[in-house]
Amino acid sequence: MSIRSQSQIYDPAAATASDTPSVQFEYEIKTLQLSQLTHDLDVSKKRQKAREKYEPLLFWLAFGWLFIVLVILVFQAYGFYGFSLSTAVMVSVVGSTTLNVFGLLTIALKHIFPRSSKDG
Repeated sequence: MSIRSQSQIYDPAAATASDTPSVQFEYEIKTLQLSQLTHDLDVSKKRQKAREKYEPLLFWLAFGWLFIVLVILVFQAYGFYGFSLSTAVMVSVVGSTTLNVFGLLTIALKHIFPRSSKDG
């Protein structure tokens, strides 16, 4: 979309009797397009703020969650403080935790970074 100078924009107050309805229609279309672009810009700004706010939180949540799984694995491997879980429980803990982390991140990131034809 090209940028137009102030003199190229239709001014309805300066309309004359010779102006056709198509000129007024074009003005209304341009006004609606400007309104849509303004709305799209506002949405993009809000999405950017959400990205800046939630990206570090999601990272640390995933990191902490996986760190806890690592601690459980180390405690299981070396039997610290008499810690002992059956093999089936360990497989369940590791598998469900991994799936939960990836699922949470996928849902959150799809919301923060939606795919759209405008974003490319």
